[in-house]
Amino acid sequence: MFWGAGVGQTVAMSEAVRNGLPMDRVSSCVWLSESDMDVIGKEQVKGVLKVEPCASGKDPKPLQAIISEVVSKGKGAGPENKVGTSYYNYGVMMGAIMIEGVKKAFERNPGGPITGLWLNEGLRSITNFTAEGMIPPMTVTKEDHQGGGGGRIARWDGTKFVPATDWFAANQDVVWAEIRKSSEEFRKSGK
Repeated sequence: MFWGAGVGQTVAMSEAVRNGLPMDRVSSCVWLSESDMDVIGKEQVKGVLKVEPCASGKDPKPLQAIISEVVSKGKGAGPENKVGTSYYNYGVMMGAIMIEGVKKAFERNPGGPITGLWLNEGLRSITNFTAEGMIPPMTVTKEDHQGGGGGRIARWDGTKFVPATDWFAANQDVVWAEIRKSSEEFRKSGK
């Protein structure tokens, strides 16, 4: 399991290949992208797994809208071949969540004032948001700013990441129990 980002992914994956690790036994966190596969060699890493917080590729509806309304009209910035890649889609996902939060904030308090607290209340009122199927259903609360912690596992097929599981949130009860335990220890000791 590789848990890193940036060039650390390509170095670790290249070393796994060099040392003969079977790629279908190698997995990574979200910070593994198509660009990394280009560096390592797309065929060499066929079978690698990674965590996906949102759908990759150009099929999600928000990506289709960007392609038709921005890219096809020559209004895009950056290389067109990056549209639909993991990192690109993570940016679209984050933008979609923020826009939904602003939309909810305006619904709750149309007159503002537009402040951090106003936006926080908007974000905390996001319920069952999927960005038209691009992300797992997300509900944000004061207790859970993560929105449920959903994701899925995807496998590299030599050209793209393909979902290997449905959306799920792993062991949230265990994670939250540890967070509460650690928080209580910190509250008592200050450490």
